[in-house]
Amino acid sequence: MKTVALATLILFSASVWAAPVASGEADGVKVVLFNDPCEHKDVVSNLPYKATWTEKGVTYTGCYGMSPLRLIMSWFKEDKTVAVFPLQFFKPVTNT
Repeated sequence: MKTVALATLILFSASVWAAPVASGEADGVKVVLFNDPCEHKDVVSNLPYKATWTEKGVTYTGCYGMSPLRLIMSWFKEDKTVAVFPLQFFKPVTNT
């Protein structure tokens, strides 16, 4: 049930300004998913939302989308890497 709620939050979250909707962290890498449009539509068109990858103090910008198999697919501009994450990797970001 939590997976469905997170998927709904990621896919249907809307805001006037950029806001993180989910994040995941493992092995010194933190990936954050946002509800604003991907900044690199000229390069990748099928990953509609903004993502960031932070490792060793360096943040990379990219894009993400969710597959029908409930996998988060992502691409990062600076090093042109592709990463695929299970939805369970991410936890909702709450404003506290």
